[in-house]
Amino acid sequence: MLNMMMEYSLRNRWKSSVTCLINELGMSSSSTITIDRERLQELDALSQSWLEKISQLYAEPHRAYHNMTHVQDVIASLDFLLDGEDSSIDAHTTCEKAILILAAFFHDVIYNPKSSTNEKDSADLFLQFASELLSLAISPSSNQQGDS
Repeated sequence: MLNMMMEYSLRNRWKSSVTCLINELGMSSSSTITIDRERLQELDALSQSWLEKISQLYAEPHRAYHNMTHVQDVIASLDFLLDGEDSSIDAHTTCEKAILILAAFFHDVIYNPKSSTNEKDSADLFLQFASELLSLAISPSSNQQGDS
């Protein structure tokens, strides 16, 4: 079981990374994202539901190693590699780091010991998450639909 400090840290890293991804998706999409308070709440609820789903998958009883503690370790390694004084990696943007953090959350999220497609299935789950996030972020708000 995760200790409260680790859970708090992972939730914060998840939330800031998702926020960055929303901004990144908005800049690369053909639509301009206008995020009002209602939309922000919807995006937050979607983000939280995905984090809960990921947490449940990593907590499956057959997992001994690839769990949320492992995710925390991967994120700590990323922090060391990207931010350490002796880092040989060039400075990255905040959003590039956020995407790597999300990759840490999703990299082993699907694990079936009898499957040879766990990595692909994990990547597909990330694509589903990103698609849902983008769809919600760029869909017209109820206020904008009423203006048409």
